[in-house]
Amino acid sequence: SPDRVFDEFALGCRSGTRLGLRDLRGYQDPLMLHAYERVLSRLAERPSLLRQYGVRHALTSPHFLHGWDHHYLPRPEILASLPGARTLAVDGARRVIDLGPAVPRAYVVPDASVLEVGTREEALERVVYLAPAPVAVIETGEGDLVSREHVDASPASSAPAIIDGIAIADPDPDTVVVSLSRAPAGVLVVNDVHDVGWIAEVDGQPAEVQRVNALVRGVRVPEGAREVVMRFAPQDGRSTRTLWVLGWLLAL
Repeated sequence: SPDRVFDEFALGCRSGTRLGLRDLRGYQDPLMLHAYERVLSRLAERPSLLRQYGVRHALTSPHFLHGWDHHYLPRPEILASLPGARTLAVDGARRVIDLGPAVPRAYVVPDASVLEVGTREEALERVVYLAPAPVAVIETGEGDLVSREHVDASPASSAPAIIDGIAIADPDPDTVVVSLSRAPAGVLVVNDVHDVGWIAEVDGQPAEVQRVNALVRGVRVPEGAREVVMRFAPQDGRSTRTLWVLGWLLAL
């Protein structure tokens, strides 16, 4: 399935890695991205954020030591009561809950509907308000362009996002290829986590990868763009590998 799951102890720790699932829950550790942590911290208040980032099914169960005290999500009965949600399976205390259709993994937001805000915090506030919706909220780093108290006052333009006619493929773990058939000028949003080191080409020309919607990746595309290729190629990778090899040689 192209949709993600969010596994809160129903399948055990690191279920995405162990079972090959597209699990947004991940695992807590000191290297967790701040952008990711900020999103997780808002899920109890706004579970619809899960659908914003491609999650359709929540898998919930009490923690084997801490019960329900270490969850990002509210209790399953609250999740199941959300509009459009329903419980699909019950196994003792474990639940599989269908949250409803998720935002697609890739879509194009026309320039007229792209929202620009000053800070990452403002970007998340706007996404929390709009979720779940195929939007593109971009941080400019220029301070608050829209004050928090007016975050509800200026929703996205009425120009709809383009969802149909888009194909996405993962030829290897570090590459994503998006094929477009009728893209307007705008922002292509790939609903995967952004990190330093992602580079992109639009029809063979270099393009900047931006953090969009407080967490995921976006690339500006011109009208009629046909293909976008994203690769994870951090600049410090070569030097790190060189130091690793030298360290082993010294040890030997």
